[in-house]
Amino acid sequence: TMTHLRLLVNFFVAVMLGLLFYGGGNEGSRTLDNYNLLFACLIHNMMTPMMITILTFPTEMMILQKEHFNRWYSLKSYFISITIVDIPVTVVSCFLFSILVYLISGQPSDINRFNMFFSISLLIVYVAMSFGLMIGAIFDVVNGTFLGPTLSVPLMMFAGYGVNLRDMPKYLKWGTYISYLRYGLEGYVSAIYGYGRD
Repeated sequence: TMTHLRLLVNFFVAVMLGLLFYGGGNEGSRTLDNYNLLFACLIHNMMTPMMITILTFPTEMMILQKEHFNRWYSLKSYFISITIVDIPVTVVSCFLFSILVYLISGQPSDINRFNMFFSISLLIVYVAMSFGLMIGAIFDVVNGTFLGPTLSVPLMMFAGYGVNLRDMPKYLKWGTYISYLRYGLEGYVSAIYGYGRD
């Protein structure tokens, strides 16, 4: 089922990333590697829930249109119910991913830092799911599958990957303020390296 697949993907990617960046979280000489790990976590937490939502929502949309047309329930109650039903799976899969990556990659043994890391991951997942819902509501599966990652690339660039935000041309700086990935990456860096870390 989709629930098992979500858990399996989060487990597999977490172990793979953790082993790829094994022990780099506490080594000062591997700070750039650790930054790349944080960016990889950001991309995973964006792409996985966004693509699952893009792939599943258009089929739900046909049922929703029929049932809403028959006045069985409102759109508001539908979205509230699918959000509430999805909370346990989303939280468990995000927690599984976060704790595995955090421990295997050797991040600081501080519960507050882990809580920040996990909370930021969960927020990124929910924003990505919302982005996926928007794309899935507007486009069919084929176009949504193409446009989701395509529209995410500028958000990645505006997050500061590849170009330092200070060096970005002034006419493109506006993009950094609308990129939720920028705030997610800054949150990750702050959680791992901020707050008086030695």
